Amino acid sequence: AHYEWLELETLLDKRELADIEPDTTVDDIDAAPVLNPIARIHAYSYPVHRISSQFIPSQADQVTYLAVYRDREDDVGFMELNAITARLLELIMHDSNASARALFLQIAEEMQHPDPAVVVGGGAEILNELARNDVLLGARSLA
Repeated sequence: AHYEWLELETLLDKRELADIEPDTTVDDIDAAPVLNPIARIHAYSYPVHRISSQFIPSQADQVTYLAVYRDREDDVGFMELNAITARLLELIMHDSNASARALFLQIAEEMQHPDPAVVVGGGAEILNELARNDVLLGARSLA
């Protein structure tokens, strides 16, 4: 029911994405990613987006992270996220002035990754996928 409520809330949100014009693309790792203000990110104990008459989970499974969003064409969509992408979006929500590089370095530190440059390097694909789905609307230059 919560997932359905998020979908409806996203659909009915009155904000217009056309009014948000970031100044760079997400390819600029030193810019601050701009989160779609209509996106909702949530963690569930079940893959709630797959529940149907053929699939009714009987016990808690792995944590499922979902982004429910409305894109620039006013279509509501969802993305299943991995833990790193969910953490990235959470960090963006709490600090809209941090560069993507700083956010990925923070995630690498939290993960105790032996080579933070690998996390930063892999972040480009995450940013691009989020932008393709309008979960991110681009980036804002910090210079």
